[in-house]
Amino acid sequence: MSLVSSNYNTIMTSGIMPWLGTISLDISGYDIVKKITGPNPSEFYKKKFSESPDYWQKASPFHALNNKIPPFLAICSRRSDDACSQAENFIRKAENLGSYAKLLPVGLSHGEINAELGKDSCYTNSQKAEPRHSVNANKSSHPDTEKLCRCLKPYAQVKDS
Repeated sequence: MSLVSSNYNTIMTSGIMPWLGTISLDISGYDIVKKITGPNPSEFYKKKFSESPDYWQKASPFHALNNKIPPFLAICSRRSDDACSQAENFIRKAENLGSYAKLLPVGLSHGEINAELGKDSCYTNSQKAEPRHSVNANKSSHPDTEKLCRCLKPYAQVKDS
């Protein structure tokens, strides 16, 4: 969904109905190019994304992001080596393009983040509420994001990049 959101303007020209926002759950592949060519290249990503640098760039939400997008909340696991740094770079770029974007690092594993979503809990209820509101990109916070962050404490800390 992060790659689709990054291509929002292109997608809208194809007749797809617009969405109000995106919640991205703990992906570490915002920048596939960096995952494969960075200081600690990922063998997993090398296998999955071939040997084509052009393809790596096209598959990277970070590189596809060139225009303002709908509100975007990136949840990342602080237990992952670079999930939060990749998400933070994406969020920073989205904000620089005028988008409303937040980073929510949590002390849950990737599996726990996915397992908790959908349960009758504060975490799920806050997630459901997040994309329903139109957000002014100039605001520093969004009520539902703040509710989500309060809900996930003590292991959650919202980071405004």
